[in-house]
Amino acid sequence: MPVDESTRRYPRIRRLLLFIRSQQAVRRACDVTGLGPSIGGRLACVVIAGAVVLGICLGLAVAVGAGGMVGVTFALIGFVLTFAAGAALVLIGSDSTLVARKEAAARDLPRAKADWVLYRKQVQVERERRRTEQEAEREREGERAVRHREREVERAIQDWVGRRPATAEWLDGNGSFSLEVVGESNYQRNLERVCGGRTRECQDRIMTAMLVLEDDNPHDAKAVCVTIDGWTVGYLSRDKARAFRARLRRERIRGYEFPCKANVRGGWDRGDGDWGYFGVWLDVLLYGRRRK
Repeated sequence: MPVDESTRRYPRIRRLLLFIRSQQAVRRACDVTGLGPSIGGRLACVVIAGAVVLGICLGLAVAVGAGGMVGVTFALIGFVLTFAAGAALVLIGSDSTLVARKEAAARDLPRAKADWVLYRKQVQVERERRRTEQEAEREREGERAVRHREREVERAIQDWVGRRPATAEWLDGNGSFSLEVVGESNYQRNLERVCGGRTRECQDRIMTAMLVLEDDNPHDAKAVCVTIDGWTVGYLSRDKARAFRARLRRERIRGYEFPCKANVRGGWDRGDGDWGYFGVWLDVLLYGRRRK
């Protein structure tokens, strides 16, 4: 967001007031010593202050065991910096000029501060707007990705339906969703992803799942994995996996992935520890046939 001239005034006025107050404080300190208020007397005070800093730096160099040249160089740098800063505070502007500049800056400060506060609020609003736009764009990208996955799954289902044997209609189920998936507790994160996160109320969604034959599963060579949108959400139980494979062999159905309908339920989160697991049930008839 561009910063206009009126907005820049507030930081400049604050820096100016700080510099003027520093000048007045240094000049009052010089006057207290009795060497002021003449310019020469004030410069003498600055030289004395520089000499004090020089002595302190030499003492520190000796205390830490620094070499002679290092200590002298360090002390001279401290003296030069002290003298330059003090001379600038003493010589820039007369006392009456400083008073006039301070009063003028104090008059302009409230208006400049109001402009600055308004600018900060506008910056905050602009940041919130950009953050909202970015979040909305991420949500749109997520929705596009979900729609793309859904189209891919639908195409896979249509392709399977078009070339499968008629006897495989048992994979369409009868709407009972009686085949329960096990092991969902290990895949709650994946279920959150496919469902778009947890909600306050219990979810009850119909989705497309894939039954995947995992012949290379190290724990069970007869395992049948259940995935949704490519994410593993559980497995068929040991006896159900064997019944599923047996029916595929009996009806001479070849392949490794078989689409079906899934009912995902649960997954609420009402806060204060009140939350529930996601569960998955499949609409697949392992035994018998689908009634017409």
